[in-house]
Amino acid sequence: METVVKTLERCYSDLSTRLQYLELVTRLQSAGTITFIERQIIEAETMDFKKNGKLVELLMRKNVAAFESFLSALSETGQDHIRTYLIETGQAIEAESLR
Repeated sequence: METVVKTLERCYSDLSTRLQYLELVTRLQSAGTITFIERQIIEAETMDFKKNGKLVELLMRKNVAAFESFLSALSETGQDHIRTYLIETGQAIEAESLR
């Protein structure tokens, strides 16, 4: 779980500006990864980058299964480049911890 949080922290700025949140949030709610109330909290933000940031902040407080669901939702919504970026960042963080 520590690697997931570190990955999301390291990628926070990029995720805030690059995610296409609307379909992503719909899929995450359908999968049970986020609740209706959490979706409302995200959508209450007025700017897209703030909505993305709120989504990332919520994911940081969830378990590894939620992160895996997020990665799947990225693929399902045509955001594979972001999925790859997160996976590669996570691998780099794990490699750094082995040094």
